[in-house]
Amino acid sequence: MRTLVTISLFVLGLTGVAGAQGRAYPVSANAILPSTVPTAPLSAWTEAPGRALLAVDGDGVSLRGWSFAGSTPAAPTILYFGGNVARLLDEEPSLRAIARRGPGVVAFDYRGYGFSTGQADVMTMRRDALRLFDATAARAGGPGHVVVFGFSMGTVFAAYVAAQRKVAGIALVAAIADAVEEIPSYAKASGFDFPGITLVPTPDAVEAFGEAALVAQSKAPLLVVHGEADRIVPVAQGREVLAASTANVKRLVLLPGVDHNGALAAAATLDAINEIYPVNDGELHRRLGGLWLKLENYPGAVREYAAVVALLPLDKAGALYDLAQAYFAAHQLDQAEATVLGALEAAPGYRPAQQLLLKIEDAASKGRH
Repeated sequence: MRTLVTISLFVLGLTGVAGAQGRAYPVSANAILPSTVPTAPLSAWTEAPGRALLAVDGDGVSLRGWSFAGSTPAAPTILYFGGNVARLLDEEPSLRAIARRGPGVVAFDYRGYGFSTGQADVMTMRRDALRLFDATAARAGGPGHVVVFGFSMGTVFAAYVAAQRKVAGIALVAAIADAVEEIPSYAKASGFDFPGITLVPTPDAVEAFGEAALVAQSKAPLLVVHGEADRIVPVAQGREVLAASTANVKRLVLLPGVDHNGALAAAATLDAINEIYPVNDGELHRRLGGLWLKLENYPGAVREYAAVVALLPLDKAGALYDLAQAYFAAHQLDQAEATVLGALEAAPGYRPAQQLLLKIEDAASKGRH
């Protein structure tokens, strides 16, 4: 939410605050929107190398976006939802950075924002998010091939989609746990923490920003990334969102010294997103492991092949052999030996594993001399 744009305190009439102490003021979901929504000239909505045009029309509104080709065709597609002042024009460098690391990326301007038509409204934008997901899933081969990724206000929409649809994974950067906690936090960070004034979220704000409750409804793998110096959405909220998840695979990445706006562009964030690939797709993990091995990204290869082993594949010996190869390439000889022995235990006559064991023992012997 790069800013909550004064959280509409001015709209709520907080002039002459000194005489208004002891009063409660309602804060609606649309308080998160800027007083002037950022737009962009339609002439800039063009194709470019690695960038294609997308549009989803309905209800008299055209939602316009871009897709960015990923470097790993086997990877899932990431559907990105930006902050409250985000435009595609501004977000493109970050989106391309993600695509360079593997997955294809799809992003749209919200209604009324950037290239899109219509009028911004948070509750309507939630419904738009479902339409955008459905359209993206149709292009990607099904809902199980799409990861929803949100930053700040965008985490509201990503979490809502995950609660309503089967998604491949969820990535939330600067996640909002709930309205009751976030609205006072933002007010304090922005200097609008007036003594005696209580900001009370309206029912639509409670519904829209209740991410902890939404995340709890999905079993999809979850990544939560939070800057420890974030004062707009304090890191405690990220921890609460992670704790609410019932997913078997979930991870919290904390960024020391990083504030709210710095979290999205952090290299650790971009790297961590690659770990939200579907955990129940062994073939995808195997193909990614082979790609990382070829590119000499040995930690990535180990991670992907280990995911295959964790899925208890029918070809246990083959999966362990692949993992042992990755360990060997990474010069982790002890792990390589233990793993290849596991492959031979599963299939004693497996010749590739026998040959790899000889290579490992030879390398270990040379290392002792």
